[in-house]
Amino acid sequence: MNKDSDFLPDVGWTEQSPEDAEVDSRADAIEQAEGIGEEPAGNTSVLRTLVLPVLLGGIFLIFAFWAGFAWLGML
Repeated sequence: MNKDSDFLPDVGWTEQSPEDAEVDSRADAIEQAEGIGEEPAGNTSVLRTLVLPVLLGGIFLIFAFWAGFAWLGML
């Protein structure tokens, strides 16, 4: 007997319930009536979101350690 079957019932986790669909449609109608548009699709690149912050953080850490060691007279 698989003990996971007691805790994970057979539920369609990706299916939307009728209540949620109704609420979503009402929210869409309210947003459309108020003139609120859809969010623009994000077109940020991996360079901007991951690589650049990591490089800048690395440069900052190198400078901080260098300054700290120089201040302590270890260089």
